[in-house]
Amino acid sequence: MTLPFTKFHGFGNDYIVFERSAAKGAATLSKLAVSMCHRHTGVGSDGLAVLERLDGAVADYSCEIVNPDGSFASFSGNGTRCAVAHRLNERRRGGGPVGDDEDPGLGLC
Repeated sequence: MTLPFTKFHGFGNDYIVFERSAAKGAATLSKLAVSMCHRHTGVGSDGLAVLERLDGAVADYSCEIVNPDGSFASFSGNGTRCAVAHRLNERRRGGGPVGDDEDPGLGLC
């Protein structure tokens, strides 16, 4: 399985960021996190920030944080910051909205 991702650093933490739709071949996000986050045998990070495109009624994207041990975090400010940076980069490259057109970060969280 090939998974396009970006690695970001946010105030001392590093996160692997990707779109959930790109990880369709992965067994589970938990197993993917354990494998990818390992600092010696994987990419190495403090977690995964997994973005999923929504319908835009409430938000354009959701962000799910998966810890290196495979557990799911209730929230991560640094992980979410990395996810927003990823969407901003994608938007600059023509990859669609970050959030509301008038406020580029409004619809993400």
